[in-house]
Amino acid sequence: MNFKILLLTTTFIFLVGCKPLTLKSNTLTPPNQPLITPKINENQNLILVSNSNKTIGTLLTNDNWETATFIDSNKKIYNLTRAISANGIKLNNGPIVIHFKGNEGILEKNSIVTHFLIK
Repeated sequence: MNFKILLLTTTFIFLVGCKPLTLKSNTLTPPNQPLITPKINENQNLILVSNSNKTIGTLLTNDNWETATFIDSNKKIYNLTRAISANGIKLNNGPIVIHFKGNEGILEKNSIVTHFLIK
């Protein structure tokens, strides 16, 4: 009988003391820096620029990133399909992997990794 009372008392204290958790959306960005994210639309055209401010290529989609076309700076065209990723959008076709979230990402072309920004 004493065990039941102890169990009920601790359960009651636990339930009364619980407070719902709320996440603040601005905790992931520095306080004075706005978060810039490209809008995800059905048809989209993104220009990828390396950290040295050199244009890497253009990324095009017309089906909300299920498939995409990457045109590199040499005008070579790569058809990409969406891959599973934990965060952001990941596209690949074997030798080319593009993974981005927000306005930055990584291009892996023939095992060479290049960080880029979306303009």
